[in-house]
Amino acid sequence: MTVVGVDGCKAGWVAAVVEPSTPAISFAVFSTFAALLRALGDAAAIAIDIPIGLHDGTRECDVLARKFIGPRSASVFPAPCRAVLACPDYASARLVSIATTGKSLSAQAFAITPKIREVDTAMSPGLQERVREAHPEACFTAIHGTPMQFSKRTPAGFEERRAALEAALPGLALPALAEASRLFRGTAADDILDAAALAWSARRLTDGTCVSLPATPSVDAKGLRMEVIY
Repeated sequence: MTVVGVDGCKAGWVAAVVEPSTPAISFAVFSTFAALLRALGDAAAIAIDIPIGLHDGTRECDVLARKFIGPRSASVFPAPCRAVLACPDYASARLVSIATTGKSLSAQAFAITPKIREVDTAMSPGLQERVREAHPEACFTAIHGTPMQFSKRTPAGFEERRAALEAALPGLALPALAEASRLFRGTAADDILDAAALAWSARRLTDGTCVSLPATPSVDAKGLRMEVIY
């Protein structure tokens, strides 16, 4: 069964596609999530690094993911409330967030609201059976057994993650740093590895070994589960 890992990037979305029958891994970039679904929507599972399921308080899955990855916890941004997705600028988003949740919104979280909006528009409880939220650092922590030692944006961090992934995905060669850095315009080397790590989680979804944080997720107003898998 084909599985896909999806990470946001400057160009839009980078997808790591694993074809177990080969086995082989390939990468592609899509400008929109809708385009990605048109091309890869028949995959058995898609794991994506974006919040799925939004509500007006703190999501338990974010809290548990931060705890799981320990020293890398800053990479998990608290998901915004859904009302923020309609805001045209950061100032108005902060006001809406405070009025709705009692808390402000980080600049990092606001920066990804266009991508959250793309996915939230497309998602339904039915689609969520195959398209699930995951987080790369949670994947790497699960693969490695402990949180990664180095930042993913350093050469040491890249090689640390690449070695862990190649051990977890035997037979699938991943690009070295220089190749990954120039694979596509508008993607960074760490985007490529993050997508591959998410594909690892997607494969675990198909074979029944994936873990959900929390084990029994709550659902939002759209009926979407608020969870992070790895």
